[in-house]
Amino acid sequence: MNMILKVLTGSRAYGLETPESDFDFHGVYVTPTSQLLAIGPKPKESIWKEGDEDFQSWEIGRFLDLAVHCNPTVLETFVAPVEKKILLDEVEN
Repeated sequence: MNMILKVLTGSRAYGLETPESDFDFHGVYVTPTSQLLAIGPKPKESIWKEGDEDFQSWEIGRFLDLAVHCNPTVLETFVAPVEKKILLDEVEN
């Protein structure tokens, strides 16, 4: 999975966190061409937790489809503080 965007969401993104608040991140990734062309189901979304960090990420095609249909969780990604962004040139190398 090649992550191209990672943003902070949830209470910490809006300055509403408490000492017990975890970190919530949304991301967008590019699936390698070999996986997209392979027979079988294609990855569309990934959700995982590491310690006090929750991650939800979408394959770029799924992300754009959800954005076009005004999915509020995805739309939040457009206004959230960017934690990491990768230029497409870096993904290709």
